Amino acid sequence: RKILIEIQIIEVVMRHGFEIFDFDLIHFQQQVEIMLNTTILVSLHGAALTNMMFMEPGSTIVEFLPKEIINDKCYFILAGTMKHNYYYLSCDMEGSSHLPSNFQVDVAAFEKVLTDATSKQFKSFAS
Repeated sequence: RKILIEIQIIEVVMRHGFEIFDFDLIHFQQQVEIMLNTTILVSLHGAALTNMMFMEPGSTIVEFLPKEIINDKCYFILAGTMKHNYYYLSCDMEGSSHLPSNFQVDVAAFEKVLTDATSKQFKSFAS
């Protein structure tokens, strides 16, 4: 699975000062070290979001969530359990099932969610 307009989404996250990692290419111990230093995690709905367990309480999660499973609250619940802030962006999917499908992301809506998430994250850490 991937984001259909990935280059545009990468441009948005880079403007906000994010680093991008492909955890499929990184050893587990290095993944943990990255997450220990991460304050905002942006990810597709899926197992990669479980890495939030290694983030400090008060960190922020932004999930790309398929519209057809909008009631799937597993990562929302995990974020709450870990005392993280949680945001999601409801996404259409290419095809009929979310598992093998690619995400169709509204860039303007993502920019808004990310701006909101980052401004609140920085305020909470500034106090």
